[in-house]
Amino acid sequence: MPHLVLNNIPMDPRYANDGISSLIVEIRRERRVELFMEGFRYDDLRRWKQGKKLEIKTLGVRWDDHYKALYDPEDRCTSLTSNDPVTGIPYIDVFKNSDFDNPEFNESKHYLWPIPRLAIEQNPKLGQNPGWQ
Repeated sequence: MPHLVLNNIPMDPRYANDGISSLIVEIRRERRVELFMEGFRYDDLRRWKQGKKLEIKTLGVRWDDHYKALYDPEDRCTSLTSNDPVTGIPYIDVFKNSDFDNPEFNESKHYLWPIPRLAIEQNPKLGQNPGWQ
């Protein structure tokens, strides 16, 4: 990994519209890489107010003619595929026709968890977080 030159960090174009500096983009990218598969991504996106990124559909393995011929020459794979909306390349769609097929993130509601009903019953003045009434 090359060293970062703090006064000359190139902006990753995928994050140019996030309204943050290129240094913060690199720090968050490094955190995403270092903590891969450790269960922090959802909490990080909420903490950084980037919940809309959770609505980006997750694509599986690339499944164009080259990879079909390489890994499934007898055409036995029955997985559903979807095309990447940007490139048009087909991918195995692991969430197709499931509850996760169209991910949603309601910014007015999902940045906070609901307060448990028992806690509200014990203290009626507590109230509920927005969107969870």
